[in-house]
Amino acid sequence: MHLSVNGENYFNNLRITKNTMAIYDFEFAETLIHAAQSVKTGGLESFNAKRAVLYLSQLSIEISLKAILENAGVTIPVIKSRSHNLDQLMTDLCFCEIKMDIGNGTMHWVSAAQLRSISVIEEKASVTIGTLLSDDDKKKSRYPNEIRYGDNIKHYLPQTMLEVATIICDWGKQNSATIRIKHCEKAAQNFVLPGIRSSRRRATAPCS
Repeated sequence: MHLSVNGENYFNNLRITKNTMAIYDFEFAETLIHAAQSVKTGGLESFNAKRAVLYLSQLSIEISLKAILENAGVTIPVIKSRSHNLDQLMTDLCFCEIKMDIGNGTMHWVSAAQLRSISVIEEKASVTIGTLLSDDDKKKSRYPNEIRYGDNIKHYLPQTMLEVATIICDWGKQNSATIRIKHCEKAAQNFVLPGIRSSRRRATAPCS
């Protein structure tokens, strides 16, 4: 439906385009991080300031994780099927791998699941990114709806989630050139939707 006043359509000339083939964009994820940092700089005394940083950080995490999977060669329909489930998107990384220098200039393929094990400090305790994004804690407010709406949010500290968003975005940009889907039956099953073939192909290697 278009807004029309006196027969004039106000949306005819509204168009935002970007010269890129990618659907999910690290640059946009980074912009969300900058927005969250700006709110944080203004102070986190108010409820809505905390909510804004928490929401923007998790939105950035979602975009970054989807951009990582897209770069790995996961089809857009499969990525879209994950909706806003950050835990599932992190699980999907377990079926991908990246090329890393393991010492002396030797490059080796390692599981992208390493991102899950990176730790940040939450109230003086070390917590992994995998734990922070897990759905196991049923008392935690679920992203996005239980963060966007209501007046009773139970979650990790907004500044912690902002740090996680920054780490994931930076990790994704650093590894986007080499990340790929593992060549194994479990990975194939994880990324298949009935009747849909992948339009992007990338070299794969056996699962370790």
